[in-house]
Parts: sequence; structure tokens; C-alpha cells
Amino acid sequence: MTGDRRLVGRACSPAILFAASLAAAGCAALPGGGEPETRSADLRAAARSLVPASSGVVTQNDGDCVEFAASPSCVTVYFTSEGRSVAERVRLVERTARTSGWRAEHANEGRGGTLLDFSRGKLTANVTLWTDSRDTCGSMPLSRCFSYVDHVQVIRH
Repeated sequence: MTGDRRLVGRACSPAILFAASLAAAGCAALPGGGEPETRSADLRAAARSLVPASSGVVTQNDGDCVEFAASPSCVTVYFTSEGRSVAERVRLVERTARTSGWRAEHANEGRGGTLLDFSRGKLTANVTLWTDSRDTCGSMPLSRCFSYVDHVQVIRH
């Protein structure tokens, strides 16, 4: 048992601890590294750059969407554009995306709404525009029914 303690003591020598701290500092300097508050702020700014100015933000959530990536690796912003058709909201998001430097990748229109995919640098974005969230949520406040509220999710890869 005594030998095991000495081995552990040697494994945690100052040189090894110093090397581990350098490795951790290096990881923070890599793309996607840095302070969580900075990553979160950058992702939120990127997501909000896809929300039309005429829309209102309901809520936003940070998430961990990329395995082994620094946290947060994604953010979702829920927003409303009351009184506008899906077609009009699609046009507004596409125009907002272009002026914010996003590249349109894919669009998929369905009966329940439209999905738009964008990219910008190491970021991808998925925008979901529902046909009518009030059909699903009824009189429930949108802040409690945000699964059916228009939203954008930005992911750092």
C-alpha cells in the first residue's frame, strides 16, 4: 500500500501539474475555446443576427450540441413575428441573413412550416418558421409553449 501512495505522489509532481495547466490553457486558446461567457455572447449575437428586426424575442437557451466541444456550442433563440404569413417571415429571415453575412444552404417547406439552413464561417444555423404557433399553443403564453414558436439555432463546429 505504501508503494501505491508514493507512485501517486510522483505522478502528480509539479512538472506534470504544470504541463497539465499549459494544456488546459492551450485548449482555451483554440477556436471555440475561451471563457464560456464570451462563447455564449458570440453565439447569441450570431443567432440574433438572423432574427428580423421587426420580430420579438421570446426566450433564448444555451446548449451543448457538439460532442467534446467547448460549452456552450450552440444557442437557440425563440422569436415571434405576429400577424405575418410564413412566406413573409421566410423573406424577412432570408433578407436578414444576407445582410448579416450568412449563406443560404437549404430550404424545406412543409405543411407545418418552413425550415431554413444557413452557414457563416464555422457556424451553421437552422431556422424554423411555423405555420401558426397559435394553432398549437392556443391561449398558452408563448414563453411556455416555445417548442412551437419560430426559432433559430446556431451551432459552432
